[in-house]
Amino acid sequence: MTTRLRFTRPLLGLGEDVDYELAPVDDVAGLYTLASSTLQLYLVDPDAFLRGYSPAVSPDELLGIGGVDDPAAYAMFAVTTLAADGPTANLMAPIIVHRETGRAAQVILSDDRYPVSVPLAA
Repeated sequence: MTTRLRFTRPLLGLGEDVDYELAPVDDVAGLYTLASSTLQLYLVDPDAFLRGYSPAVSPDELLGIGGVDDPAAYAMFAVTTLAADGPTANLMAPIIVHRETGRAAQVILSDDRYPVSVPLAA
C-alpha cells in the first residue's frame, strides 16, 4: 500500500519538495521508501529497528499536521543512511505522519539524547 504525504515544509537540506509517496519495502517489515518526483529516501519504523525510541513531540508540531487528539493517530519514522559500517538512522529529526490526513512534518528535536546517526538493530 502506498500513501500520499504532504509535508508542512520541505525536508531539511533536501530541496523544495513537499509531496511524497510512502510505500513499504517488500519482504522487510518496518522499512519504507519515501519518494518525491526528485528524491527517494528510506525510512524505518522505530518499533521494528530502534527499540525504545519514542521521543516527545511538541503539541505545536502535531497541531501543524492535524491536531493533538490521539497519539495513535500518528506514525513516526526515522530517516536512514547507508554508511560504511552498515545502515544508520537519524534520531534527531524524525518524520511524523498523521495517519488519516497524510499530513507530515520532519521534527528537529532539541533533546541531545537523540543523535543524528545510530546503527540500526537487526
